[in-house]
Amino acid sequence: AVQFTTGFVYGFSTDMEIPDIASTVSAQSFFVEFNYNAAAFANRLQAGYADLPVFQSITDCTVETRTTVVSYRHNHLVLTFRTATAVPSGGSITIDSSLAMTLECPTELT
Repeated sequence: AVQFTTGFVYGFSTDMEIPDIASTVSAQSFFVEFNYNAAAFANRLQAGYADLPVFQSITDCTVETRTTVVSYRHNHLVLTFRTATAVPSGGSITIDSSLAMTLECPTELT
């Protein structure tokens, strides 16, 4: 067991693996809790968290089409998504396809 002295500030460090891609379904924070194994919540000594910066990512993606029939020569495809951060000046979002298609983007989004 480790003995701690009252009134002294302790710190710690650890190695951790940070994923290359941010999760879009969980909290973007680091959590630490001491005495986590205590059965009663009142016996858990201390907890804290630190928010992470927002990662550049695309969320809430949907794809809609009028038809999935192969012989239908003209289809209407709608891609919608939300960016987690602003696209920086001079930045872009690239949509690529191996199909021959024309992409028209509205100049003003609604």
